[in-house]
Amino acid sequence: MGSERRAAVGCALVAGAGVGLLSGITGVFTRAVCSSLGIARGAFSLVPAIAALLSAVLAPQTARLLTRRSVRKVVLTGAAACGAVPLLFSVCSRLWQFCAAAALNGLFLGRITMLALGSVLAPLEEPRRAKALGAATASAALFTAAATPAAQWALDRFGWRQAYRITGSAALLFLFAGAMLLPAAPLPPAPGRSGTGRARIGALFGAGALNLCNLALTNHAIPALGDLGAYRAAPLVAAAGTLLTIPMRLLAARAYPRLGTGRTLRLLCAGIGLAAFNALCLPQAWALACHPPLLAVAATANALPCAALACDAEGRQDNRLYARLTAASSIGGACGTPLAGFAFDAAGSYRPMWIACAVLAAAAAIALEFPEKAAKGTA
Repeated sequence: MGSERRAAVGCALVAGAGVGLLSGITGVFTRAVCSSLGIARGAFSLVPAIAALLSAVLAPQTARLLTRRSVRKVVLTGAAACGAVPLLFSVCSRLWQFCAAAALNGLFLGRITMLALGSVLAPLEEPRRAKALGAATASAALFTAAATPAAQWALDRFGWRQAYRITGSAALLFLFAGAMLLPAAPLPPAPGRSGTGRARIGALFGAGALNLCNLALTNHAIPALGDLGAYRAAPLVAAAGTLLTIPMRLLAARAYPRLGTGRTLRLLCAGIGLAAFNALCLPQAWALACHPPLLAVAATANALPCAALACDAEGRQDNRLYARLTAASSIGGACGTPLAGFAFDAAGSYRPMWIACAVLAAAAAIALEFPEKAAKGTA
């Protein structure tokens, strides 16, 4: 197996475990943990937010670390720390304990998420880079799709504590396997090319807003459907949405270089707006049928927009800009989950949050006009 293919397979495994297992199924545990320990959903939603915010703050340092130390060792240390976090969750009984474990997660999270993996794949030329990045993000969706019903089954059969232990053990296995396929040497530093005009407030706001809507819609899909009386259908709808994310992310990876970044992102904004509107119509049968593909559209807001916006007209990625955009996206995602939880706690319903998501998707579509126009002016 060639070095490029080894790296691509390693990235797919690390993304599958790091994003798909550790982050993608957090919504499965929300209802059970909150009911068992008497924790409000909004407060419990702060747990993944703490990890995401710390990861965002450390994004520039993580990007630099990958150019100074062995990529394999950097990812392995992140795998060991983050893979152990579900095991720590399994023995927590108070909110502050969950928050402390989440803080540990945030210190190392960037080493196993798309910030690191996108940097590893950056030296590849188009269209191989787009395909490899699409495969990595699709792998995360595949792992989430398989793990969501499995985690729900384990939770129903053994309780949420044992389900956390099973999740953590599986994540450690795949993370270590993937990390061993990554390059042993540091990454070559990439020269900054922020003068392309894409490092603007509009791009940073758009990346953050889209991922805010993504995480709010996807992480609260299961509890929201459960509240509407569709408890048994909830994990199946979420799993179907995650399965559809696989072809959706592969399609998006091809769309960015072919349709252009601005046009593809506006289509993404429209899809997220439709997903928010559809959530307002649940649990009607037609809305249940439409929800999985719309959740799949929302889930493409995670990593691919940042990678596309960080490229210049020749398709070369500016890793420093990519780190800033990833940080903005992480901050948006960190806000999305707790905001949806607090909206539920305040109103007894997710409807205010779904309305806010529709508004934010429209605002992002307007904001993301700026980077595309700037790029055209410099091409």
